[in-house]
Amino acid sequence: GINLLLASALTEWRIRLREISRSPAWNALEVTLQERRSVAAIVQARVAKGLAVEVYGLNALLPVGQVRGVHHTTPADRVDTLLRTRLGQELRVRVLRMDADAGHIYVSEQVPAGRQLPLPFW
Repeated sequence: GINLLLASALTEWRIRLREISRSPAWNALEVTLQERRSVAAIVQARVAKGLAVEVYGLNALLPVGQVRGVHHTTPADRVDTLLRTRLGQELRVRVLRMDADAGHIYVSEQVPAGRQLPLPFW
C-alpha cells in the first residue's frame, strides 16, 4: 500500500514484500504456523530485540522473551551471554506471527503451555 510506495520513494529502493509473501518459503511457514509445528532455524546475529534467525531462507526475529532459558528474572548480562552462545546454532522454533504487509516473521523457542518436548527413547 501507501507505506510500500513511501518507503520506495524515500530510499530509492524497490521494496519487494509482495514477492516475499508469495514465495514458497512464506507459504510453507504459514502452514507450520497453522499446524503449530516447529521448524529449523539458524541463528544469524544478535540484535537489539533478540536473535536474527533464518527460517526456510527467510529472515525472522526470535525475541529475547521467546528464547529458551531466558526468564523475566534472568540478569541482563546472563541474557546477553546466552544469546551470544547461540550464534551459528540451529534451533527448533515455532512461528508466532507473520506480517505479510511488513515482511516480518516472529518465532519462539519456548514450549507452549501444556506441551512438553518429546524425550528420546534410549
